[in-house]
Amino acid sequence: MKLFHGTDIFSADKILNEGISLSHGRPFLDFGQGFYTTPHLAQAIDWAEGTIAPCVLSMELDESNLKIKGFDTPSREWAEFVIKNRFGLIPPTEFDCIYGPMADSGVSRLYARYQAHRLTMEAAINKIRANTNGWQWVVLSNNAVKHISNIRKVVLEMLCQSLRVEVMKFFGTIKLILKERGYSREERKKLIRGSGLIEKCREYGGAQYVLHYDVYDWCNYLMNGYRWPTGEELRKFAKYDPRLEMMFSRTQTNV
Repeated sequence: MKLFHGTDIFSADKILNEGISLSHGRPFLDFGQGFYTTPHLAQAIDWAEGTIAPCVLSMELDESNLKIKGFDTPSREWAEFVIKNRFGLIPPTEFDCIYGPMADSGVSRLYARYQAHRLTMEAAINKIRANTNGWQWVVLSNNAVKHISNIRKVVLEMLCQSLRVEVMKFFGTIKLILKERGYSREERKKLIRGSGLIEKCREYGGAQYVLHYDVYDWCNYLMNGYRWPTGEELRKFAKYDPRLEMMFSRTQTNV
């Protein structure tokens, strides 16, 4: 079956280069410590968007010969299992994988209210069952990890709704600045296309990296033969870049 894992670009690269390590998973989650995935791309995107440089990995899981526990509905058994895992009240499971609903972030608050005798366990379980937040497949054993194949990054075209507007604004601003610096329309197109920025922005993590830097920095990069200007190279861009102009004027004043 096809599964998705929402993470950041750095963790994604580590997984692609070194493989899945269950020890890197956080403890005290719904189904214990493991590698959390979902069959729903949109949900993986939501997970990824909580990081600095979002990235989504897709993969295939061969379920044959695996010991799998499934919760098909947010049942009482599921709610009790989630509570016990969230607070480390049960030992590691014997299953290779567990799937089922994902509890929302309010489990800790409900359990605290129960501990303070402000809520009965029955009421806490009912509230957890009524507030699920997606669907998850969790890989819990190294045996199951061996059944995962074809791990790859999901490209921007499939997931970058939230960044698409920012990317369009970014390139629009670059074109405007280059126009102000005397570049013709064809020269601007050639300069941008030859930079690799368009290709980099086709991936979520790459788009985040590009947008992290100021648009003036990228314009200076383009005009400097696709190299970040350093030292005295920066001086020639001072007449275009108000930040550099201020920096060099202060330097001259101090001298």
